[in-house]
Amino acid sequence: MEKQITVWISAVLLLASLKFSEAKIISEYFEVGGKLTLRPTVKETITNILWKYNGNLLAEWVKNEVDLLYYDKYQNRTTLNTATGQLVINGMKKDDVGMYTVEINNKVHGQSYDVKWITRVPKPTVVFRPLTCGPDSESCSVTCDGKEPGSLSDAEPIQYSWKIGEKDWKTTTNDITVTSAETVSDEKISCRMTNPISQEDSELKKNPLFNVNPEDKKVQLIPHVINVIDLTVAVVIR
Repeated sequence: MEKQITVWISAVLLLASLKFSEAKIISEYFEVGGKLTLRPTVKETITNILWKYNGNLLAEWVKNEVDLLYYDKYQNRTTLNTATGQLVINGMKKDDVGMYTVEINNKVHGQSYDVKWITRVPKPTVVFRPLTCGPDSESCSVTCDGKEPGSLSDAEPIQYSWKIGEKDWKTTTNDITVTSAETVSDEKISCRMTNPISQEDSELKKNPLFNVNPEDKKVQLIPHVINVIDLTVAVVIR
């Protein structure tokens, strides 16, 4: 008997573990005054829904029993689609951040939402370093700058992309290194900042490593190479 109970408890714990592993927390972002849309994945016919915010009642509906209800601060600015479970909240505020959960057909849904507020990304600027970076440099550091110090902290998470010359946009970090060997024929460089609610591109900026005639740099080196060879030969002869 004890063995059967042990097996039964183990099975229950395993099932609970599997259910827990299926649970998924999704990060959602909004800007103050904007709209938040939460879309749970539902494959069955919905007969009752209960949305909660940080454990407090937000919206509720039970087919043929409870008319659609909205609670507290969510009244008059929330819409719940009873066919899909989708929740839309307008006029979002900073104090609306938190964990949003939903129960559908008397079961806790596997998706919950960690909702955060962020600001739009600023229009970035391409900055080359050092200031002496020019056609004779072998490489330069380039930064996708947010202009005002601290203007990016509230806009995270931010994704950075670069467009060098006619090449396609490439997603990488906000700081990159460009080399003369790779970009000497690329006249313009621009960068892009993207976050979940906005996207901004910088103005095109001239690449200081750009050379209208890339071969000129190689040609300019030839006399120097010849001089070195002559000097070496002269030393050997002596």
